[in-house]
Amino acid sequence: MEKITSPPACIRGMKELDKDKFLKKIQVPLLSIDVNLVHSVINTVKRYLLKMDKIKQVYDDPDSGRKLIYLDPNLVKDFESFDDKHRELLRNYGLTPDNLVYREITIGYDNWSTHEVINCIIPENTAFSGFTQTGKIIHVNLKPELLPYKHVIGKVLLEKVKNCESVVNKIQSIDNVYRTFNLEVLAGSDDLCTVVNENGCKFELDFKTVYWNSRLHEEHHEIVSKLNKGDVLYDVFCGIGPFAIPAAKKGCIVLANDANPESCKYLQRNKYINKVKLGLEIFNKDGADFIKQHVKQDMLRRSQNFNPAKPYSIHITMNLPAIAYTFLTNFIGLFTRNELSSYPDQLLPVVHLYCFVPKNADAKDAAKSLVEATLKYRIENENVFPVRNVSPKKEMMRISFVLTKEILSSDKRASIGSDDQISEKKLRLDNELSSEMDVHY
Repeated sequence: MEKITSPPACIRGMKELDKDKFLKKIQVPLLSIDVNLVHSVINTVKRYLLKMDKIKQVYDDPDSGRKLIYLDPNLVKDFESFDDKHRELLRNYGLTPDNLVYREITIGYDNWSTHEVINCIIPENTAFSGFTQTGKIIHVNLKPELLPYKHVIGKVLLEKVKNCESVVNKIQSIDNVYRTFNLEVLAGSDDLCTVVNENGCKFELDFKTVYWNSRLHEEHHEIVSKLNKGDVLYDVFCGIGPFAIPAAKKGCIVLANDANPESCKYLQRNKYINKVKLGLEIFNKDGADFIKQHVKQDMLRRSQNFNPAKPYSIHITMNLPAIAYTFLTNFIGLFTRNELSSYPDQLLPVVHLYCFVPKNADAKDAAKSLVEATLKYRIENENVFPVRNVSPKKEMMRISFVLTKEILSSDKRASIGSDDQISEKKLRLDNELSSEMDVHY
């Protein structure tokens, strides 16, 4: 049943925003009370208050000098609408049915939330799934059935979301190594350069040319919180630096890499903005080359200079969830046995790998299986964490595990099975993922 306070039915199917069509007159119940009773009565009728944007719940009544408390007409028809407990409390304050009065008010576009307006415009059998805000930019992923309403949705978001200057819709899945996608500006400015504040750092970016996902801010914080001053971080797919910048500010040594030259340009800019003078080195390489060349070289140098009296740890972040696991093969046999013979166990790296898995009863097992099938080794003492739901059939996971000497030297004693068994297991996982066509990052 439609609520009294719902937007009028005539806006359903609107393709161009017409605010006049949102105007609606409704009868609202009010409690007329003495000024000194406001606090007590508000607490008593809290669940019955009228909750709409830009409508105060307490008004002055200039004619009587009393206060008027606005109540929700969907909940309060008369004094008997209050339950026994609340009605008795109101009577204790000296209030009777005569204190309940009615007034006609006009409500409109400004009184409903963003989601209420949009969901009342689009067809009844559809739903607006929401949006992500990145600085001044609102990003939506509109399903095909909502595309006829894209411009009115964009206009509503532009007007109602604080600090929004542009609304964009992704018009294709992320399908390239740079993790960028084609965008359509639905409303506002075509300038998609913006600034984001996260984890005490400021990040500049161009939303058209680099990857950024504000929904991962807790994950960025979680990884950085695991690092201590003096630790080393190899960030294989660093983007504009959501791991690298706060880690370097914390006093870690960071080697940050990204194949996208635009990401490296903005990472260099963000290094300057956040006053990171030492400890952050930036590389514009393919992830495999970065691992085989710079990660290996730095690990060897550290093993030769390691002082057990000044311990630290090494971490590797691999946040390219669609294909990051495929880069694990570059760690197999990365070193010769001779190179590893004196390598300190304390410096064996902890990998934090992000991946997509089919949403099923055991997503953690699927993430572990994906890694083991790629490495062709069993991993132990791993930690697997759900990061976020990506779509109805896909989940993003983080699996953290240690790169052992057996893996780094390709010691077959740790093998989990024949190549045929491994390939079959990996193929099954890949097929399940590829069946989910709507790829989001």
